Amino acid sequence: MEDILTNKRIDPAKTFTFLSMYARYLYHEKEMKKSDIVFELDKFMQENYPRYNPVDWVDYIDKFASKASKHLLCKCDGIWVTENELKTISEIKNKVLERLAFTILCLAKFNNYRNPSCNNWISYTNGEIYSMACINTT
Repeated sequence: MEDILTNKRIDPAKTFTFLSMYARYLYHEKEMKKSDIVFELDKFMQENYPRYNPVDWVDYIDKFASKASKHLLCKCDGIWVTENELKTISEIKNKVLERLAFTILCLAKFNNYRNPSCNNWISYTNGEIYSMACINTT
């Protein structure tokens, strides 16, 4: 997490995801309470976003700090894909759609790892999935 904090080129499109993870990190690893987490998130935004307006972000930061205790951090060493799954994906016979199917399979397996009752559900936007699959489509 410290490596992320020293990176001054944070992608603004991933701000919500980052703040959520950072809040969980501060709660679970640094054992901070909500008020300290709010302070740290605000400080991070002030230092890394030149047009940061605390009034616009106060509700989001409070939400991330409040929910930090509800979601554990997890470390995933890998996603295992079976030969049968790869064979099924290769039967699509379209490289773009095969990459899309593989990406969706990995996301579903990762979400199942994080939450065993997930039932293969993924909750990413189409744009996020296409970006992860390195494809351009509508």
